Amino acid sequence: NRDNLSRLRTIPKAVFPTKGFSFYGLFDAEADGYVTAGINEKGLVVVNAAVNSVPREKRFVATEDLTYRLLTSFDSADAVILQQTIFQRSHPAIYIIGDSFKIMSVEIAPAGKYSVAVRREGFLGFTNHYTAADLLCENKLASNGSLQRLQRLRTLVSGRASPYTLDDFVNIGNDTAGGTEASLWRVSKGSESIRTLAGWVVHVPPEGHPSLYVRIANESEPEITRTIKIDPSFWKKEKVDNTADFKSNF
Repeated sequence: NRDNLSRLRTIPKAVFPTKGFSFYGLFDAEADGYVTAGINEKGLVVVNAAVNSVPREKRFVATEDLTYRLLTSFDSADAVILQQTIFQRSHPAIYIIGDSFKIMSVEIAPAGKYSVAVRREGFLGFTNHYTAADLLCENKLASNGSLQRLQRLRTLVSGRASPYTLDDFVNIGNDTAGGTEASLWRVSKGSESIRTLAGWVVHVPPEGHPSLYVRIANESEPEITRTIKIDPSFWKKEKVDNTADFKSNF
């Protein structure tokens, strides 16, 4: 889920770069078009989150859109692992990266410190603070809401039998029963409050094509949900419609 100020807009669209892999992602319309989540034509998924436990002046120092670079440059989690030193040059952030065989989390602290966890099976989760043991000391600011949401996520995941389905994670992401701070889908309390702006759930099977669920909740616009099969026909259609307004794709 993408949380930010209520008034900010999220735009889903496909990107066909002149060099590198094509991808479909969620874009922050106000933050210079930065990508907040995406899946590329090779089935690599990248999502990111801010680390609100780091002072603002140390967080807002990005010099490139690393999510864009990962999606256009890498075809697998293993390829990212082999070149993980690129994270030394990132601004503080948290990433989860996955393909059909494994998932990995990357927690990046100030001054190029980072920690990577890789799973072939099991669970990885994050909200807006560091959880890696060697980075706990980098949580300089209180993050009670982030702690509550992570505990809520763990509770919801533990209540389901594995393997999890796309619908399981859609239901988890749509959770509003955890209260104002702990719910995973946070509701608006005004245009300057933090709420959930978008949901993004991907299932990448070992064989066959990925499935993607997208939920967009822009302020003063009808809420949109879409479930997509990310197959060759999807990329062909998106390329044809690439210059159209994103609403026409829903």
